[in-house]
Amino acid sequence: MADGEKTPAIHVAVKRWLLILLLSGHSAMLLAAPSISVQTRYYPVYGADSPAILKSILQNGPVGKDGKRYHAYTQWDIRWGYRWVETRKRCQLASTSVSVEIEYLLPELKTTTFREKDYRKKWDRYFNALLRHEQQHKDLGVQAAREIDAKLAQAEDQPGCALLKNRLDAIAEQVIEKYADKERAFDRETAHGARQGVALP
Repeated sequence: MADGEKTPAIHVAVKRWLLILLLSGHSAMLLAAPSISVQTRYYPVYGADSPAILKSILQNGPVGKDGKRYHAYTQWDIRWGYRWVETRKRCQLASTSVSVEIEYLLPELKTTTFREKDYRKKWDRYFNALLRHEQQHKDLGVQAAREIDAKLAQAEDQPGCALLKNRLDAIAEQVIEKYADKERAFDRETAHGARQGVALP
């Protein structure tokens, strides 16, 4: 939204981790679930009422790609790697590794005295709604990592390892784009969380 009041943001960053070993002979495919790590950071928010708090958010909150300040930020970075077996006639996938790193950036209210009675309880309801919204963004990142892991494991052998590498990267990138579209659709459907209760009291 134009005033930035009800628009938590999601940013997707993609990184590739390529671990390639040229081996000889035949090797069975090794499977492992994606590794998931979550980190939460906070930025300070001050104010004795909602207008002052909103002003603080627009001064200190995370900046989106459009240059606007937002209430919260969730980023997921997916990395994928693989090993292959190369013979004279084909290149076969031997193992894969997929990891996703989730980072939240959330507001932390530093003020302890408010103009309105029980304002802290109202802030807590707002914050919990905001966190639930951001956790749904996190869930999409985890789903993307799991789908990449499953689809890489199903990749067919290729006549050469350069072809296999290109195929594996294309598979992962297609999944990333699919879930980036899901992110955008999710924010449209929820009005960036406003329809889920993400509004300052």
